[in-house]
Amino acid sequence: QMVKSAGHGDYKQIVLAPATVQEAIDLTTLAFDLADKYRTIATVLLDGNIGQLMEPAELPSMQPLRTTPPDWAVAGAKGRKKNIISSIHLLADDLEQFNRHLQAKLAVIQRNEIRYKEYMLEGAELIVVGFGTAGRVAQSAVKMARQQGIPVGLLRPITLWPFPEERLSQLADEARGFLVVEMNMGQMIDDVKIAVAGQCPVEFYG
Repeated sequence: QMVKSAGHGDYKQIVLAPATVQEAIDLTTLAFDLADKYRTIATVLLDGNIGQLMEPAELPSMQPLRTTPPDWAVAGAKGRKKNIISSIHLLADDLEQFNRHLQAKLAVIQRNEIRYKEYMLEGAELIVVGFGTAGRVAQSAVKMARQQGIPVGLLRPITLWPFPEERLSQLADEARGFLVVEMNMGQMIDDVKIAVAGQCPVEFYG
């Protein structure tokens, strides 16, 4: 639901899905960095299981504080011209220009910020796709299947947007089918189907 945008308009938000406590820490740090870099919404999408886990993890090193705010920050206007930032564009030409600027920024994010983990994909004929806890559990299932001689591999998206469409499309050229595993009734499966583009079957387990 988060990747479909949380309101009206042609925008996307960066959505990061950790599968471990360490990833939850690291991706929270990354979310702040990406939000600052692109001036966009960045969400860390945790499921309840990750929130209840206890496992070893390390906090990142402290970073130096900024001495001066960025030019877009709300920090008072003493000694400088007021910096008025608005996303309300009532004239059609202004709105179109703003939207084109936004789409260009989203395209940069799509090129640079896709993240995923691969597991046992070499020689895999069946590809499991899962994120968060479902992806973590699927890794164990893939390992067990391989031990039984079943050619299965896993792709675990870390960014749910931008989504690793290109990598899934590449795998669809080689695979006989995909299994999307989620802790719901199917919210990512449409994204996988779009990426696979009918090249092979996509099944679901929820």
